[in-house]
Amino acid sequence: LEAPVFRKYPVLVLYQEFLRNHGALGTLMSGSGSTTFGLFPDVASARSVVPAFRATFGEPGWLEVVGL
Repeated sequence: LEAPVFRKYPVLVLYQEFLRNHGALGTLMSGSGSTTFGLFPDVASARSVVPAFRATFGEPGWLEVVGL
């Protein structure tokens, strides 16, 4: 479902590009587009991206870092 959702909500493409450009090994959309996520090598790497993501896209929205 990524292609049609990305056409309707191009900001999701920007989110994924941002995450990849900041160290995500891969990015995907979950479900029908309510969530997009990036996989990072470790939790510290993922956490280090949060301030830049918020500075670029703002505070609204939900952003969470979890370990696997």
